[in-house]
Amino acid sequence: METHTVTVNFAIPDGRPFRLGVISDTHRYSRPAAIPESALGRLGACDAYIHCGDFLDPALLDPLRKRAPCYAVRGNVDPPELSSDFPTRLLLHIGTWRVGVIHAGGTNERSWRRTVGTFSEPVNLLCCGHSHRPVARQLSGFTVLNPGSAIDPRGLPSRSAALVELGVAMTIHLMALDPGNSNPQP
Repeated sequence: METHTVTVNFAIPDGRPFRLGVISDTHRYSRPAAIPESALGRLGACDAYIHCGDFLDPALLDPLRKRAPCYAVRGNVDPPELSSDFPTRLLLHIGTWRVGVIHAGGTNERSWRRTVGTFSEPVNLLCCGHSHRPVARQLSGFTVLNPGSAIDPRGLPSRSAALVELGVAMTIHLMALDPGNSNPQP
């Protein structure tokens, strides 16, 4: 599979942090599923959204696109015909922050460090998906974020998404979309 990186630049708004909604793995097995209203409601108004892959149908990104710019990377279940429109890596410059986005970024510190090293410049935040397991972890030199799955939590108590606020500092909010319900309908 060919890999390519797209770089996008944003300015941080005056007087408030940049709000970045992060979502991933909006599929059930090999079938697409709509982004749940609970995710849209919990994320609220954002300056931009990123999808960390496995969405299968670009039309399913429309609810995010209607709210703010939305960028997505291809995941392992996304069809090959998406390769011309969706990169395997995304690099966002948000003020002085560098956010790297990739689908399968790893599940442990060693693999996250290896993935961070594949970007053309150092990143402050690595956003990835694939495991369907939410993680927000500060490491030496960068933070890793996996928002989990907004559709299929794979045995966890809740579907999830994340909100990142970037200003003077970085704040990550991992959000349970439906606590106590491990088999919700989208």
